Amino acid sequence: MKKKWLLWIIVIIFTLGGTTYILNINVTTQQGINYQWQTIEIPLYLKILDFFDRHYNYKWTVKRITGDSKTEKEKVFKIFLQ
Repeated sequence: MKKKWLLWIIVIIFTLGGTTYILNINVTTQQGINYQWQTIEIPLYLKILDFFDRHYNYKWTVKRITGDSKTEKEKVFKIFLQ
């Protein structure tokens, strides 16, 4: 029983360590401001957080603009006229 418990603890420690290592790998992202592009090196966890932040901000903004529109056509018109 103790060997099984010890094995689980070792697996959890290696999993957490591996995940931490992978999420701290440097990756590149591009950012454009006024038609000037630059490549930025950031950790993978930050790139993932930026993706989800952007995704949910866009979803919230679209829901706020479209309001109680029933059809897709109404939603498109409200988005483009905003």
